[in-house]
Amino acid sequence: MLRKNTVLSAVTGLTAATLIGGVAAAANITVANGSFGTPTTTSYNAIFSNSQAVSPNNDYVTPANASNGFGWGAVMQSANTTGNEGYWSIGNQTLANGGLTGGSGGYAGFVNGGTNLIYQDLGAISPNTTYTLTVNVAQPQSGDFGNNTADMATIALMDGQVVTSSASASFQTGSGTSYASFPPSSSDSEIASSTFAPAVSTLTSETVSLTTGATATGDLTVILENSTPVVDSTGATIQSQVSFNNVQVTASSVPAPATGLLAAVGIGSVVLLGRRRKMTNQA
Repeated sequence: MLRKNTVLSAVTGLTAATLIGGVAAAANITVANGSFGTPTTTSYNAIFSNSQAVSPNNDYVTPANASNGFGWGAVMQSANTTGNEGYWSIGNQTLANGGLTGGSGGYAGFVNGGTNLIYQDLGAISPNTTYTLTVNVAQPQSGDFGNNTADMATIALMDGQVVTSSASASFQTGSGTSYASFPPSSSDSEIASSTFAPAVSTLTSETVSLTTGATATGDLTVILENSTPVVDSTGATIQSQVSFNNVQVTASSVPAPATGLLAAVGIGSVVLLGRRRKMTNQA
């Protein structure tokens, strides 16, 4: 009985080790201009700006700007009612210009105006993979954009693409579900997002992870949004800014559970068979 329990314990431990060890080491995925250091500036660059009072779901859309190296596309989902396009602009700035500390490097991307966002398509997504997005996020301490207690941010990974035309955008998952705005009001297994109040002036690391199943078919898209409400309780426009810094994405393959289990059972069977043969020879 002791010998059988010893063998059973060995097999049980081997099974657990096989399943736990089935996750491959994380690999970095290239994010274009993840440091937001391009184009260079001594203060700030307004890459995209919008003075239009666009109606909901008639977004002001600009694809990724390859000519200046910014590398991110922009979707402005809300109407600019301030008359000042600077309050509805997207670009990069030095940390000093934004009054920001922490993070890495000397730059940050900024998104002005609630519900406006930037996105980047990282290419075809892989099945049975865990993707992890890490971003430093902050809101400003003071100035035109102030320290609004309502300021919010969303970071997200989507199995899908941002589908754009000249004046509209939709967020389409790999399985074909389409949303007119982001983030969707209901949960979707093909979208992993985190919405939070950013730290004030100190760039602070935030993460979110998306694990794909066996039938992932879309692209992997990063979405960074200023999720601040467009207006306050009195109806006045909130002049908000959210800054992003050091965007990184990693991928770790996760084998299907049955694969790891079958491997463990197979190895365990070899151990048992060898033990049984040894006991027979000794008899």
